Amino acid sequence: MPIVPNVDEPPTIIHPSHPVSPRLQRRLISASNQATKTVGKVYFTVAGVNYICSGSVVTAPSNRLVTTAAHCVYDLATKSWVSNWIFIPDYDVGAAPLNSWVGKSLWLLTSYSSSSSSAPNWNADVGFVVINPNSNSQSIAQVTGSQGILFNGARYQLTYSFGYPANIAKGEIMSACIGRTLAPLCTYTGYNGQGLRCGMEGGCSGGPWIVNFNSSIGLGYIISVNSFGC
Repeated sequence: MPIVPNVDEPPTIIHPSHPVSPRLQRRLISASNQATKTVGKVYFTVAGVNYICSGSVVTAPSNRLVTTAAHCVYDLATKSWVSNWIFIPDYDVGAAPLNSWVGKSLWLLTSYSSSSSSAPNWNADVGFVVINPNSNSQSIAQVTGSQGILFNGARYQLTYSFGYPANIAKGEIMSACIGRTLAPLCTYTGYNGQGLRCGMEGGCSGGPWIVNFNSSIGLGYIISVNSFGC
């Protein structure tokens, strides 16, 4: 299901939220004190082949929204939506402490889906997934909390990037990179985004870039997602 982006506007802020349960609020930060419970591992299928990405719960009126990369919800090569989309927040070496959540509907920008697999529109490589409630009729953000979103914010801020890259522990643990964003490190035609020096590879796609991240509560504001590397 495509959506159309807004034109450039002043910064818009959507604030983060805590989980509903006080017990889960205490669990929001992992032992590393930098890994947030809103981030998780994504599984999906394209043409019978299973793939892995990353994602994060974001604030929405429904409490049911996860953001990821567009290429984690839509396959440009086959021009088709992915299937069997599953999100596991705080995944860790096979464990799913906050359970697995099933994607209900997938969304992305038409400017991405109309591009080609040989020349993806990396400027639009962001997607959203509406998540089904769990067996207790809870929405995912009630369990995990949610990151805020900052649209049209200032560039070159101190940024935390999270994800499950396959080159680190085979994607079985959450990894993070911390640094100030900089001019694009890659020279793809037309790309006008930012870069972040980081060693994470495939599997981290869709993981959030978070600014104003408060490591004591595990929350901040998403400005982008992991998309591609060079």
